[in-house]
Amino acid sequence: MKKILFLVALAVVIAACNPYGSEIPRKLAGNWINEKNGNFDYGFFEEFAIVNSKFWKYKSVNDSEIVLTDSIEEKTLTVNILTDSTITVNGENYFKIIYPDGVEKTRPLEVKKIADFYLSKMSYFPDVKEDTTDFAPYVFNCTDSATVIFYERNTAKGWQSFQRRFRYSNPSRCVSVVSRQDGELYGFWSQVIDSTEHYGERYVFSVVTDGVTQIDSEYLLANYGTRIFLPHFIEPNDTLAVSLSRETFDDIFGYRNECYVSGSNQRFFREQDLFFNYIVSQGVYECNVAWGDDSFDGFCKQYVRDSTMLENFIAQSKMPLSRKFVHYNKNVTLYKFAFEIAGYDVAEDFFKQNPQLFNEQEILLSPWGVRFIKRYFAKKGLGNIKKSGFSDEFLKLIYKINEEEM
Repeated sequence: MKKILFLVALAVVIAACNPYGSEIPRKLAGNWINEKNGNFDYGFFEEFAIVNSKFWKYKSVNDSEIVLTDSIEEKTLTVNILTDSTITVNGENYFKIIYPDGVEKTRPLEVKKIADFYLSKMSYFPDVKEDTTDFAPYVFNCTDSATVIFYERNTAKGWQSFQRRFRYSNPSRCVSVVSRQDGELYGFWSQVIDSTEHYGERYVFSVVTDGVTQIDSEYLLANYGTRIFLPHFIEPNDTLAVSLSRETFDDIFGYRNECYVSGSNQRFFREQDLFFNYIVSQGVYECNVAWGDDSFDGFCKQYVRDSTMLENFIAQSKMPLSRKFVHYNKNVTLYKFAFEIAGYDVAEDFFKQNPQLFNEQEILLSPWGVRFIKRYFAKKGLGNIKKSGFSDEFLKLIYKINEEEM
């Protein structure tokens, strides 16, 4: 009798741990990439879909047609499943990344293999053309908003999933944005959407933006195990959709290649991801991060290394890289170096040779710019910043200088 009761109890636990069924064919589940331009256009999951950076419910599904609804409108997709990793949607070809046997996605020793495989799949798309648009300029006193939708798949499985649902009835999560004023992080919280907890966790955040805004990836992805920084940018009235798989999480390198982003800046993020994988493929695991020799000569060597790595990637790219990618990474490389050497007297000649370091919009593009300008004028004396030609709005933003002090 005890054995029977034990088996019944075990069956109840297993039922609670297992997924509750799927509304779509198994082969259709996953994040799908457009074969012509590399965009993440469709995410089909067991209980919902991500299309046009929105969550959609399934109204009806069969082997050739999916009807989606978001309670306001309906969208019909004609689907043809070709293989485990290729489909067509409305006549266009899509693929999902399936790693070959023998590649351990969470083993540090395998990261170069993973990077090489990722580069082989994502390095060229025929429809990617020149893109000379830049990030929208920073607008002082802008208080617009934007939306972040976030799906973290396979957060827990089996017994872990049962424990999580038993202990946390409604977990919350924070997405952090980087302040232009001080480079610090400010968080916006969201409660989990309960309907998808059997497969993962889904969130919708409303984020206040002060012009084009940088979202801190480490906090968004709970990616505390890595120092590699892949920035996400969101602009006013935009929606950023992020889909990732928890089962590819690694304590050392964090989320690797299982993060998919859509929105107006998805090309920029994809190029950042390619750059990261290029760095790894070259046997370097950190770039634009201060480490090693912290002398003036050491910082100069790091600057040369980072600049050379970026220029080599640009030169070797099989596709034209966007101005956003090139501009942002050159900005970060330059301002990081300027920040590190700002305390040295011998650096003054470098600052005179690079007057763009004191351009307001360039300073505000990345946190390194704000860090540099504060360190530079802390050494020069804060009184000198009022004589530097910066606008009143810039001074108020960076130094919180009151109008009476202007």
